[in-house]
Amino acid sequence: MPAAVSAAVRLPNVFCDHMVLQREIPVPVWGWAEAGEMVSVSFAGATATATADASGNWAIKLPAMLASAESREMTVIGRNSVTFKDVPVGEVWLCGGQSNMESELNWCNPEEGRTASIPTFRRVKAEHTLAATPQSDVKASWVVCENGAASGFTAAGYYFARKLTRELKIPVGLLDTSWGGANITFWIPGESYRNLPALRSQWEKETAQAHAMTKAYLRHDGYSGSDNCNGHPASPFP
Repeated sequence: MPAAVSAAVRLPNVFCDHMVLQREIPVPVWGWAEAGEMVSVSFAGATATATADASGNWAIKLPAMLASAESREMTVIGRNSVTFKDVPVGEVWLCGGQSNMESELNWCNPEEGRTASIPTFRRVKAEHTLAATPQSDVKASWVVCENGAASGFTAAGYYFARKLTRELKIPVGLLDTSWGGANITFWIPGESYRNLPALRSQWEKETAQAHAMTKAYLRHDGYSGSDNCNGHPASPFP
């Protein structure tokens, strides 16, 4: 889903200060700019360039890098310049699921949540958002595991990341997209249903529900926060 074209270079919210880049594979970086605008991305001595297409979309890949806890900057330059600070390279893992994944460390170990200090461990949490179509961005920001921040981290993800940090001795980043009570069908692309005759009727039913629930969500001020809700995350159904 293309974003509105803007002359200012910008990136999705998952690109921000304190983010962790995945080691040992080419690193994708993408965003939006004015159509035809040249964009360059520089990090750790490497630079890659791209030209925004007619819809204002651009994407590049930085070369694969070894893990490093060094606090470096990523700079994105088009007609304007954007700089992200304190960017290490290490392991990045996705944490998805329902309440078992979303349950916060504060609920099971308040003391560790208050005192945990692992500066090379960071987490980004996507806010609960309903939508009837795939979204190109989410409200989110990276948070360093220090000064009590771990209290709000996924407990399962925290212990996993703590173990990786201790054993691998490299930075670790968690992408947390969990939502308690979410239906698995809302995480499956609509094409998977449309292309399988046996599932098409289910797709049509879920699509109607998704649109109705999105309208209800917007009408009644959104998700209540209850784990036993009928709300759903951003739907992949068109």
